[in-house]
Amino acid sequence: MRSMPQRPPLIRRLFTNLTFLVLVALVAAVLLGYFYPAEAIKTEKLGVWFITVIKWFIPPIVFLTIVSGISGMSNLKKVAVSGSIPSLLRSGLHPLPGHRHFDGTSCQTRQDR
Repeated sequence: MRSMPQRPPLIRRLFTNLTFLVLVALVAAVLLGYFYPAEAIKTEKLGVWFITVIKWFIPPIVFLTIVSGISGMSNLKKVAVSGSIPSLLRSGLHPLPGHRHFDGTSCQTRQDR
């Protein structure tokens, strides 16, 4: 008779869980800002750097999610029917600057912003 595999201890499971670690960091940041505001201001550059790094990763993740979703469909007619391409064009994710949306407004380019 086989025995059930042992689960790792609770502490080990918590500290390998990304959600838990993010919540701990959030609570630590709030406590640091409340009790030691001068020290919290010194860590502002770290927060700005973190947000910048996150912004670098968002476009590739969105692109790969869309590509994997489209490639997972067996029939390309399903892609058009599902509205993926028209909704992308309407949202402004079009490769050509100055492209007109279906409602007549144009996409913003970097110079327009």
